[in-house]
Amino acid sequence: MAAGDVKVTALRNLHPPITDSFALKFEFPGKTVVFSGDTAYFPPLAAFAKGADILVHEVMYGPALDELVMRNTNAATLMAHLKASHTLAARRGTHRHRGRA
Repeated sequence: MAAGDVKVTALRNLHPPITDSFALKFEFPGKTVVFSGDTAYFPPLAAFAKGADILVHEVMYGPALDELVMRNTNAATLMAHLKASHTLAARRGTHRHRGRA
């Protein structure tokens, strides 16, 4: 989509079981901002964000997951969902391109 000086593009990301989950790229004159949206570790996002001035990427803090699931009677299912559908902070940037983003 483009309107005036702004162009918006989308990349379907990985957030099972949801299929309609997207990363969004906003291109303004001289600046590009990418939002990962909720996504599991997804290497194509690195190519989509390449050259962006700002990447806002959701992450989960892995050590906090154990405490979260200890308080939930459905812990195994919750943990499986979280790990399949979100990016651990430690994985953020592991497919980072040289240069910006």
